[in-house]
Amino acid sequence: MRVESIRSLSEAEIAKQLAELDAISERALKEQEEKDRKLKEYRALNKIEYFNLPVEEDGIPANPLQEELLSAWEDPYFKIFTYTGGNRIGKTTIGAIVGISTMLGYWPWNRKRLYFPHNKPRKVRLIGEDWEKHISRVVIPAWEEWWPKGRSVKKKKNNMGVDAFWQDELTGSTMEIMSNNQDSGLHEGWHGDLIIYDEPPKRDIRVANARGLIDRQGRELFCMTLLKEAWISREVINARNDDGSPDRTVYNIDGDIYSNVGYGITIEGVEQFAKTLTDEEKQARLHGKPSYKK
Repeated sequence: MRVESIRSLSEAEIAKQLAELDAISERALKEQEEKDRKLKEYRALNKIEYFNLPVEEDGIPANPLQEELLSAWEDPYFKIFTYTGGNRIGKTTIGAIVGISTMLGYWPWNRKRLYFPHNKPRKVRLIGEDWEKHISRVVIPAWEEWWPKGRSVKKKKNNMGVDAFWQDELTGSTMEIMSNNQDSGLHEGWHGDLIIYDEPPKRDIRVANARGLIDRQGRELFCMTLLKEAWISREVINARNDDGSPDRTVYNIDGDIYSNVGYGITIEGVEQFAKTLTDEEKQARLHGKPSYKK
């Protein structure tokens, strides 16, 4: 539309052109609102693509402990990672983030490829506690929340009615869930790239699974509040080589519940939770220091 000099137009013509400009502005506004709506919808369905990005980029920042783990994960020298501390430090979340990224083969927020010593579909195993209270109510909802919805995934239920086997249809990569309450013999015979322990495993469960990492030079990720299984502190966190020197392939991250304040929890919520705890429970659940570590 060509706008004539105002002096050469009648009032009716001026009003007509102003109406046309208003209509153009309204269409542009509606188009922008529609774009914003679609972006918001996409973001809600693909949260993992916005993880570890700053707020100014509409991201979901990782907390300091999670950020440290993601950075260390890029160094193939490290084979065992422990992410321990108080309750609510984002343990299950970071397990899901690392597990899904392993299946995809890259970090979804920047498309940076992850190192693997092979070109085969990746295989992940996740060890949870009991099927009903922990795996069904905590682990699987976290994976469903962070799995990118534009990515096709096949799921198979086990005899407990739980979606215990996931396969990424694009890469063929898989994730299998097992329970810490199962007999260790059921954990034998598997081989893969990554084992995620969501809460402390029994020692025989760990041994049965870890042997499956030999062929692919795989990794272990322990995401835990250490209220039990004291052997993990001795044999994993403080692992030693045969000559007594520290095992430097183990990367330990430990933090208290306050590390996640502002990243999903509030100080008010933490303080309210603290009122329900004894002094010993505060050390374990807020600071991640169980009695056997004192």
